[in-house]
Amino acid sequence: MLQVEDRPPEDQPASHPFLRATREEIASISLMKASIRLEAERIYNVRSDPLEFEVLGSQICDERVPISTSFDETGTVLGIAGWSGIASLYSIPSGTLISSLEGHSDRVQTIDICNNIVATGSFDMNIGIWENSQARWLRGHESRVNKVKFHPIGNLLLSCSYDKTWKLWDISRNDCILTQHGHGRGIHCLSLHPDGSILGTGDLSGTGALWDLRTGGHILTLRGHVKQLLCMSISPNGHTISTGSDDNTVKIWDIRKRGLVFTIPAHSKLVSSTTATEKFIGSCSYDGTTKLWSPKDFSLLKTFSNENKVTDINLSPKGDILVTTSFDKTFKLWKLA
Repeated sequence: MLQVEDRPPEDQPASHPFLRATREEIASISLMKASIRLEAERIYNVRSDPLEFEVLGSQICDERVPISTSFDETGTVLGIAGWSGIASLYSIPSGTLISSLEGHSDRVQTIDICNNIVATGSFDMNIGIWENSQARWLRGHESRVNKVKFHPIGNLLLSCSYDKTWKLWDISRNDCILTQHGHGRGIHCLSLHPDGSILGTGDLSGTGALWDLRTGGHILTLRGHVKQLLCMSISPNGHTISTGSDDNTVKIWDIRKRGLVFTIPAHSKLVSSTTATEKFIGSCSYDGTTKLWSPKDFSLLKTFSNENKVTDINLSPKGDILVTTSFDKTFKLWKLA
């Protein structure tokens, strides 16, 4: 249960000297991005064409389990975090290995790419910032790092951990600007609003939370999952949130309605990852399936089957390439026709 629900969250232990300026910069950028997004929604009508996918390929990418993926802004580089302790970069769509990033002393749990910089988070409690395959380290979490995500302001990075905190980092200074407490259990996932204004986090009690990065305020608590909240995705429309859990469901939340709007009995085992575009909501599971759901009525559109547990689902920035990873140590690619 969130401790911050009945009182405003406090920066821990005291406000960083750069925090106010950073929040003002986030507010400025998010306002601009919101204006662009809303104008695009006004003039662009998404067609409900059938989803047809062309298989691009499948290849082994880790000695153990690949657990997290990230595309760069162009969609031509795919990063994969693996439990071997190595993160790998591949050229897309050829699947050619570009480089292997070695330096973590334990499993690499998460990866993100922005402006040719790679961020990784690990069971070793450290965050790696990789430039030209060389790492520098962000240290401060007191337990495994489960998710890292670059903010649209490229020098800012968000992270969450089983130490029950999420952090905001300025990677240009190797500096933690904010450590936010509030969750009563370890935080397993986070997702960033497309405008960069709101952060969503989810913990092992099944509780989710939304935070305003411009003010530091706690906006909303998401309660409904009866087991661990393992994944979260804020849709490009800016108001729909999909979450997946160890209770085998995908839940759909609406920021405007401030609560739960639909529950999809999506899988027969835990939901390991979710993603979203204007055309579909995607989920994958340890039941060996990846499923795509309609964002309008949440009906099932398509199922991809795998004989092994599926650990992650992701989409290229253009939404035309779908990638999944699984316990068979491979990543698989599909292209949206």
